[in-house]
Amino acid sequence: MSTYKGKPTLVEKPIENIFQRLSDFDNLSDAVSQIPAEVTAQAGEIKIADGMLSIATPMGEVAFEVVETVSPTRIVYGPVTATPVPVAIAVDLKSVAPEATEVAATIDIEIPMMLRALVGSRLQDAVDGFGRMIALLCQ
Repeated sequence: MSTYKGKPTLVEKPIENIFQRLSDFDNLSDAVSQIPAEVTAQAGEIKIADGMLSIATPMGEVAFEVVETVSPTRIVYGPVTATPVPVAIAVDLKSVAPEATEVAATIDIEIPMMLRALVGSRLQDAVDGFGRMIALLCQ
């Protein structure tokens, strides 16, 4: 597995509120339309329906669901159906003040070593964009 960690983003909300919002995709459906185009261009176009989040990727559209939670600090999303390569997206939350939370995304993906050099920078850009998108969804 290769791990790509996004840059942490500060969100001016309590950790419990962010955890509740991110652990159920249906809580985010209203906010998706407000994500700026430059963020979705980097992370991928997203849709939310039936408790799943779908992201348009170079491999095609991939739908994710919540597969693990550690309240209130971690949420892991996994693909709903089989993907060409195993992948998981984790969102880690860290309370830095009563009304402020640091949000950081991580992508774990199994790609052959020889392809890492070719796609590594795009995956890093994607996880950075996904982290910003998650922070925007929590506003």
